[in-house]
Amino acid sequence: MAVNILGVDPGAQNFGWAAVSLEDKEISLGLCGLIQTPRSEYPGYNDYLDACVAQISEQFPVILSLVQPDLIYSEYVPPGRLGSRSELVTAASSVAKTIAFQWGIEWHGIAASSWKKIVLDDSTATKARIRNHMLDCFPSLADRHKQQKETQKSEGEKATGIPQDVFDALGVAIAGCTLNDKSDQSG
Repeated sequence: MAVNILGVDPGAQNFGWAAVSLEDKEISLGLCGLIQTPRSEYPGYNDYLDACVAQISEQFPVILSLVQPDLIYSEYVPPGRLGSRSELVTAASSVAKTIAFQWGIEWHGIAASSWKKIVLDDSTATKARIRNHMLDCFPSLADRHKQQKETQKSEGEKATGIPQDVFDALGVAIAGCTLNDKSDQSG
């Protein structure tokens, strides 16, 4: 039986998410994307916080409806670790976690160093290494990344492709598969 796992890389401005399915030790890529709140549109902290909460409150249930995850794994950021952004990241994570609880979906936190160690065998892996590993693992994602870069370039934008937060969320989801598979074997 397949287990659907949603990985999230919470943030107020960029909230990355990626779904994977684990069946017979095989991981398949599902939907992935980003909830993004442009900071420049909200000059005041409280206005920005309210906009972030509203956006996640509206979009996260849609994602849950599309993905229908059995479990959610989220990168855990210790309070204060991000300085002035810590409150925003904590708020984004708390809103999504509350919605998951309302939907009856298990939520698991995992530290960045832990998921990087599980997925890349390197707890300090760089963003570039994470991105390249995910592109190597999922050729369809590599094609999408390349196409998005070409589109961005043709529209006169900086050609960055898929946002890094999506790759991080995918890493979190893959780590969730590994942890879930180990707990199934021990149970």
